[in-house]
Amino acid sequence: MFRWILALVAIAAASLAVPVLAQTPPVFSKGFTPPTITVSGQSTLVYTLDNSANGAAATAVDFTEVFPPGMTIAPTPSEATTCIGGTLTAVAATDTFSYTGGEIPASASCTVSVAVVVNAIGSYPTTSGDLTSSFGNSGTASATLVAVIDQNLSVTGIYAPSLTAASTLDIAVQNLSATDAVNAPIEISVTGTNSGTVTVSETIALVPANTTLIYTTANAFDLSADSAFAFEATTPSSNLANDTFISDAWRTSPVKEDFEGRTVASYQQDSLLPEVPGFSYLQSSAGGRITLRTDFDPDGQRILSMDNPGAGGLNHTILSFDATSIPAGQEIFLDFNWYDHGDEGDFQDIVELRGSPLDPWIEIYDFAANSNNGAWTNVNGIELTAFLTANTQTLTDQAQLRFSQTDNFPINTDGISLDDIVVGPSLKFSKAFAPSLVALGDSSTLTFFLNNNNGTLDSMGVDFIDNLPAGMNVATPSNASTDCAGGTLTASDGAAVIIYTGGTVPAGTSCTVTVDVVTSLPGGLVNISGDATSSAGNSGPAEATLIVTDLPIFTKAFGPNPTQVGVPSTLSFTIDNLDNVVSVTALDFTDPLPAGMVVATPANASTTCLGGSITAAAGSSSISYTGGSVDLGTVCSVSVDVVVQEPGNYLNTSGDLTSSLGNSGPATDTLVVDSVPLDFSKSFAPVGTDVGVPATLSFTIDNPNAAQALSLAFTDVMPAGLVVANPANATNSCIASTLVANPGSGTIELTGGEVPASDFCVISVDVVSDQPGIFDNITGNLTSNMGTSAPATAQLIVGADVPSLTMVFTPVSTPVGVPSTMTLTLDNTTNAAPALDAAFGNALPANLAVAAVPNASNTCGGTLTAAAGTVSLSGGTIPANGSCTVEVDLVSAIPGVYTNTTSTLTTSFGTNSSAQATLTVIGDVPVFHKAFGAPMTPVGAPVNLIFTLDNSANAAPASNATFTDPMPAGLVVANPANVSNTCGGIFDAGPGNGTVTLSGGSVPASGSCTISVSVVSNLPGDITNLTGDLTSSLGNSGPASASLMILGTPPQFTIGFNPTTIAPSEPSTVTFTIDNGSTPIAATGLAFSVTLPPGLWFVEPVAPVDTCTGGTVSVVGDTLSYSGGSVPANDSCSISVQVTAASGAYTLSSTLNSDLGSSPSSDATAGLSVMAFPVPTLSNWGLLTLMLLMGLMLVIGQRRLFA
Repeated sequence: MFRWILALVAIAAASLAVPVLAQTPPVFSKGFTPPTITVSGQSTLVYTLDNSANGAAATAVDFTEVFPPGMTIAPTPSEATTCIGGTLTAVAATDTFSYTGGEIPASASCTVSVAVVVNAIGSYPTTSGDLTSSFGNSGTASATLVAVIDQNLSVTGIYAPSLTAASTLDIAVQNLSATDAVNAPIEISVTGTNSGTVTVSETIALVPANTTLIYTTANAFDLSADSAFAFEATTPSSNLANDTFISDAWRTSPVKEDFEGRTVASYQQDSLLPEVPGFSYLQSSAGGRITLRTDFDPDGQRILSMDNPGAGGLNHTILSFDATSIPAGQEIFLDFNWYDHGDEGDFQDIVELRGSPLDPWIEIYDFAANSNNGAWTNVNGIELTAFLTANTQTLTDQAQLRFSQTDNFPINTDGISLDDIVVGPSLKFSKAFAPSLVALGDSSTLTFFLNNNNGTLDSMGVDFIDNLPAGMNVATPSNASTDCAGGTLTASDGAAVIIYTGGTVPAGTSCTVTVDVVTSLPGGLVNISGDATSSAGNSGPAEATLIVTDLPIFTKAFGPNPTQVGVPSTLSFTIDNLDNVVSVTALDFTDPLPAGMVVATPANASTTCLGGSITAAAGSSSISYTGGSVDLGTVCSVSVDVVVQEPGNYLNTSGDLTSSLGNSGPATDTLVVDSVPLDFSKSFAPVGTDVGVPATLSFTIDNPNAAQALSLAFTDVMPAGLVVANPANATNSCIASTLVANPGSGTIELTGGEVPASDFCVISVDVVSDQPGIFDNITGNLTSNMGTSAPATAQLIVGADVPSLTMVFTPVSTPVGVPSTMTLTLDNTTNAAPALDAAFGNALPANLAVAAVPNASNTCGGTLTAAAGTVSLSGGTIPANGSCTVEVDLVSAIPGVYTNTTSTLTTSFGTNSSAQATLTVIGDVPVFHKAFGAPMTPVGAPVNLIFTLDNSANAAPASNATFTDPMPAGLVVANPANVSNTCGGIFDAGPGNGTVTLSGGSVPASGSCTISVSVVSNLPGDITNLTGDLTSSLGNSGPASASLMILGTPPQFTIGFNPTTIAPSEPSTVTFTIDNGSTPIAATGLAFSVTLPPGLWFVEPVAPVDTCTGGTVSVVGDTLSYSGGSVPANDSCSISVQVTAASGAYTLSSTLNSDLGSSPSSDATAGLSVMAFPVPTLSNWGLLTLMLLMGLMLVIGQRRLFA
């Protein structure tokens, strides 16, 4: 028994230490099955409650969800759960579902489910309320259900009941599904020819299963602004290929469509045919194609073809038309031509009709039954009203014809082409000219055809008016007549209008109205009459074209005109057929050229006319062209180059141009041929000479013409004192000329010379004078067959000085890279005449070059070249009794002394010596440095500030060295200043001053100097000291900079326990605090170490907390170390760690080291006390257990006592 008591005591003791494990709330989620439904379907919403993480059951399980608008509980909720117990609340057609009082088994999961429905398509995101239980709040669960409409909807027709500013549309929508379509979306587009496209989206509430209904749009459209509209409706969710229906603007009857003038195009998807009003294209299955083309048509014009370029396809070409212009009770007919490309045997190869877009289609023609492979078939007189009456339909303002074709091959083996589609009343109206081509001024008979052959009713009250086009009138006489019954024909001679009224065309017959017309304008005269109206309705206009020809216009022109002798001019003959609508053939003409004009070599004969033959032999005097033609509405030309050797006006008149249209007469133009007078000039060489020393007088005759110059002649009477030298040394390159230049004579004469085309000749004679002076020599006029040239003039100076050349540099000394201006002066002050052809060259010495911006200037004229290492002048002029200058900036990147020498100066007065000057190029500016004697210093401790001026790179000394150094706040000159100066000048550095200056200093060539001064700071921190610029005679060296760290006081280091007293084995946090709050600079290199005394240990796991910057905390055994950290200026940081002990009192101390010094160890001491082991206490369960044990022991003791 005692052993049992001990066991119970042990159990009670165990209750003191075993904790109760905490439970986590169950995981709550949900989902829809299926996640996507139709609006008529339903989905099961399943909630999952997962308690697998807990070893105990979760009780009091509750949640509620309110569904979003449009979602409710299904008519049969089918609510269910696999959880234990609880209450499900799910009322059909309501939006709230709940589960309360349930239980989730331990280490398991369970589900709750309910069926839901929606009333419209769309996305339904849902979120429940919170799931709560005995284990807490599990939060919400979310899932999304998507609802779509039932498939298989299509649009089969669109109808606009009115064309007003607020018109609704009626749309036929078919539901091929076995289920109702609820809230079906539909997109409607209305496109006006001018007003653009309006697109709206609407929803159709219900389209019952297997039903077609007429839906009237909720939106109204403005159908009053434009003359034509296109309507399109689409059901986006349908899975049918023909869910899009396109309706074009309706064409008013009668419809006459031959596709002429329509752009060639191809379509392979549902679309309007923008080039053909009233027509649209619809594919009922993929693979088809519709094309506007030109091949296969009998007259090579436009047709519309339906075929298949790949897989099989069903094509529909739809014509929408307004038939209300046909009076009630009258007939309306369909005529068309079709071409059978082969294999037209499908039952869907048909033509269909319906009275409106909302009516079913009626078959009216079978292509397969009338197949005629590889040929055109004319279908005439299909009476449409009879088909509609038989099918209880009526013609409306939106009637439609559908041409359908199915095939499996492209157009070359299968398909149908359509042309000349006519929809109109029984009376057909047309017209024609006979002949259809006449010459200008001739007459033609205009016949109007009124055809009622297909009609079963008489067409009465036949009226039409024909306003003739410009250039066409009723002939005189008109020969107007008609074989129609009754009616009045008005066609007055010379009138521009034809009127017929009141006629009758009996059923099954036709008649004509004829009038002769005459033309006054060439071209294709298109005659479109007004509509022919009758009791049968509006038969529309009639159209015919009369082609009127005129003679081509024949002209000619020279180009260029005028031209020069010997220079070819292109003679162009133009044949203008622009106004004709027929081509002209048999073009012939001959042109005999005027005397003196011949075909050039080469002739460059060419033509833009069609065919024909040009005869134009080089050097001949005749041009001919035969057998050519020119297309209608075009211009062509014949071109030949001609040339003339003598100036004058050349009138050229050709022979007549004849052609298939008659005689166009001759063409005339005049070519003006000019010549340019010869260029005549003279010169002396040299222009200055000494007394008795000959100079050469040269005459130059230049012929700029393309023809040879003949009969040259001039006379030169020289001024007194100037005569032909002995010997004369005369030369003459002019052809076939006679030169007279006798020694001692004052006259020179040339006669009978010639100069080839574009060439020149020169005559030279030596002349001499026995007296000094300036001789102005003017010849007489030069005459030739090219006209008279002005006299030639030249000047000779006898007894002239040779001009001189000098050079200077400004400045004569310049730093490296700084330009100096070189000035060259050409001096002619001693001569009374200008010096011509002044020239010199200057190859610059090595490393001296023209500056990048040369700033070149030249008052001497001629050509100045200044680039890289060369400066030169050519063709200059030095004024009489004056001078001129050339200036160029030169530069060097290498210091040194540069001696620059030009070539000799040459002028018309002779050659003089060269010019020379020296330029000194100074090296770089001195280098300016500064530095502190130590990188750091404590507050109040002096340190040397050293300035260095380095001129070692320069061969010249730097003088007037000057700078100012405004030191940063807190930094001043120490006392004493301890100034040391090897730079000379004045260095101002008074103790206590915050600025030091140097003025008037100097630095030796290729050397350096220094200045040193002691400075001190009363503020800690990092400072940067930047001087002002150092300037000197060598330029600006810029500033100098140096940095210094002023050390402050070390951070304060403290240690503290929290709490300072603990029970045995309880933790206490020891914190090492580093306080840098009183120092304006950061403390770096933080380091300390502490070893715990015996009996004190770190709490496991050891997890130090470090708020300092960087650094490494290391705990090894009973030692904690910290190194490499930092603390910002005016801030603090700490490192903390938990320790514990069994009993006793403990003291910790340490020293902090940093770049600011060591913190005193007396500041970093702290104590910790550990209480004796506390008396154990019992929990409530432990006390209860102990009481029970004590009671049990009492009972046992009593029993033993009484035993």
